[in-house]
Amino acid sequence: MVDYARLKAKNIDLEGRSRRNNLRIIGLPESIEGPRPTAFYSEVLVKMRPGVANSPGAGPGPSHISRKTSTSGQAQTHDCLFSPTSNQRAGNP
Repeated sequence: MVDYARLKAKNIDLEGRSRRNNLRIIGLPESIEGPRPTAFYSEVLVKMRPGVANSPGAGPGPSHISRKTSTSGQAQTHDCLFSPTSNQRAGNP
């Protein structure tokens, strides 16, 4: 039979990996992104960190946002799933 502690540790590791590339942007008004939220947030990231997309060997283009969700609460937050280019994964800016 599979050890419960090992499964629990594996689950914690997988949950951590799924959150590793998430970004949370706080303070933008609701629906500011318009009809194309992933394109909007990709542009926001390039404006915030222009060196990331334009650095030598940064890959074929800017980093990619595959999905965007809004979370309602006391503060408006926008969660984005961020996929860095291969060089950014390797630790290069």
